[in-house]
Amino acid sequence: MQLSMPLFDLRSAISIAFIDHNRDGRLCGFGMDQVVVPHAPIFESSTIAGMTRLDEGGIEQLAEQYKAKLGKRTKQPAASGGDAAPASTKPADEKP
Repeated sequence: MQLSMPLFDLRSAISIAFIDHNRDGRLCGFGMDQVVVPHAPIFESSTIAGMTRLDEGGIEQLAEQYKAKLGKRTKQPAASGGDAAPASTKPADEKP
């Protein structure tokens, strides 16, 4: 990811936030999307200027460089409360 301006507290940040400015569900350099350091002493944000898609080799190299465990996230099944009835699949105009 390339940023339009440096974020000085990014290196020591505990958390970062991504803002999808145009709310299209994707981060890119064309939608004025931003990276924010929310808990910095002085508010810092920078517009995303560009992004590069990594292949498996690039992900492995990045993981080795930063000594991190990277990979695709899998969706966790929602915890069932046990008390909720399943939602009806009948159309609203259909008689019971």
